[in-house]
Amino acid sequence: MEKWDLRGVCEAELGGFLAALTKLGVFLKDFTRDRHVPNHLWTEWGYTADDMRGDRWLQALHPDDRVVVRARFADHETGKDPVSQSEYRVITKSGQTRWVLSKSVMISFTDDGTPDRMVGIDYDITDLKRVQADAQRARADAARLRREADMLRHASSVIAATLDRHQAVAKVLEFLRSMVPYVTATVGVLTGDSLEVVDCAGPVARSCAPGSIIRIDHVAPYARVIDERRSTLLSCPTDACPDLPATAAAESVAWIGVPLVAQDQVIGLLTAAADSCDRFTEQHHDLVRAMGDFVALAIQNANLYAEAREAATRDTLTGAFTRYWFEPYAEREIARARRDRDPLSIILFDLDNFKLVNDEFGHQAGDAVLRALTEEITRTLRMSDPLCRTGGEEFAILLPRADAQTALAIGSRVCEVARELGHDCIGGRAVTVSAGVATLGPGCASYETLMRAADTALYQSKHHGRDRVTAGC
Repeated sequence: MEKWDLRGVCEAELGGFLAALTKLGVFLKDFTRDRHVPNHLWTEWGYTADDMRGDRWLQALHPDDRVVVRARFADHETGKDPVSQSEYRVITKSGQTRWVLSKSVMISFTDDGTPDRMVGIDYDITDLKRVQADAQRARADAARLRREADMLRHASSVIAATLDRHQAVAKVLEFLRSMVPYVTATVGVLTGDSLEVVDCAGPVARSCAPGSIIRIDHVAPYARVIDERRSTLLSCPTDACPDLPATAAAESVAWIGVPLVAQDQVIGLLTAAADSCDRFTEQHHDLVRAMGDFVALAIQNANLYAEAREAATRDTLTGAFTRYWFEPYAEREIARARRDRDPLSIILFDLDNFKLVNDEFGHQAGDAVLRALTEEITRTLRMSDPLCRTGGEEFAILLPRADAQTALAIGSRVCEVARELGHDCIGGRAVTVSAGVATLGPGCASYETLMRAADTALYQSKHHGRDRVTAGC
């Protein structure tokens, strides 16, 4: 008899071989005598030969597997399928779940061809299934991370291209909903010791609606996140927050708060809340935190754009509109007036002998006169009548739906305001303006012709003694 020489087999290989054998079990089933000889696997799982008789062994299977396995073994036992292979789950007597790969073959038949005896092998593949499940989860996690990375890149490009603060915040909440299962979410910006809600999503309380002002020191989680400059994930928070779902109790929610930081300064707060304590994971926390970086950048960009636009739109000294803004606006209004056949007028005016005011009282006093004059004239105008500083001490007023008579009356009022202003600003020294009016008509049908006609009328006012208004075309 040949002897095996195991001296060249390392202990690890031999150990692995023996371990594999412990997961294998041979069973025998005799259909004629209704006998079943179970293998050591089923014995270790708490089952006896009596438990394996007939179809009793199927009761040990997971309920979701019984129907398929019963059908497969029925074909096998009737001889329709002489060889059978199945994977199924066994619930052990102790309540554990074990995965089994079972292979069996008929080894004898009765005289009429009916299967008589079957032999099979059960292989405990629980560890293999666990590895496969881990690999599947890893693949799913990798796919999820790729999707989230793609979503964040897309969100970054879309948000960065949006210079309106409200639009940027709305985009943030939209992207966030596709990645985080929140019920409510809010974005607010700091204004002193308070938080102004820019936008929200979901059934938040009325106190957290857009435009609401929330005192930070009245909401402990807000204060903690902002003061510590650190994001927080709370499960079943004991402190109430106004952004929690209005339909859920505070003790049954999950809440994430992320400080919005730009240029090393906290400028706001991003929050998300769910209606279950265990709804959020650390992955969700990371996603909200990443989105917080985007929304902080978007708000900062929107603020810078608003400041730049305001600087281009408003004169920094007087607050009047700039020529940069005024000219295209006037051209649009003129086109509308011509289309709708509405009247429209323009007033040009400047301060008379303003250089003498600067020489006698100084440029600071002159600047004060310009600011005060702009403020007082603006008060006399309609909201639809923009006042523009065209340069130095020169101004223009656009008067939509105003005919020549109305424009002359407003021009006279401008002269009156200037006279009253001089007594208040520079110790009784007279301040006067000269004005010219032009009205839309056949000879003044464009912005250029209206401005030219109004300018000509202005110099006629100066030529005839100043402190008056003259009509042009």
